[in-house]
Amino acid sequence: MKPIHVLLSLVLASSACGHDHDEASAPAGVLYEGDSTDEAWVAIDEAPLVTNDDQAPRLTAPTSIDRTLTVPPAFSWTSGALASLERRSPARRQLARSSFFGALIAPPVARAHLPPVTGDQYRLVLSLGSGDPIRVLTGMTTWTPNENAWSRIVAAPGPITLELVGAYLMSGRVTEGPYVASEPTTIPFAE
Repeated sequence: MKPIHVLLSLVLASSACGHDHDEASAPAGVLYEGDSTDEAWVAIDEAPLVTNDDQAPRLTAPTSIDRTLTVPPAFSWTSGALASLERRSPARRQLARSSFFGALIAPPVARAHLPPVTGDQYRLVLSLGSGDPIRVLTGMTTWTPNENAWSRIVAAPGPITLELVGAYLMSGRVTEGPYVASEPTTIPFAE
């Protein structure tokens, strides 16, 4: 094979994936819902947390965990400050990016294996007292545990501790937050 062909093959092979494997990555086992991605997890994880009880999302349900339930309840929370902020519509953002002037001023678009996330993102970390926590990233204000997560929750030795973080991402970059409450939420088991 000619040297130029070898060089061309290496260039093509290295650009096929679209992102650098030496970059930070999300922990293994994160549960992603909706348009959430591992890149969004990393963006939130790398941004400095803003501790603010007024702006942080707050758990609204469940107030306790009933170990006898065979169908898991939905976890739900307020959106915190993220819902009250006015943003440009997706169509206007796309128009700004597609125009020549917009291309000059718009933030760069990540070239990853999934489209960059734009919108509210919520990171839940449920500490179960022992073992690895359950980690969830979602763009919704509800999450229902799957069978595996629910079995881990009801088998926990004591109360569940939940850290709930809310952030707004634009093209995969945190632009608001991430907001977290000063204290994690404790969810006791029903007696």
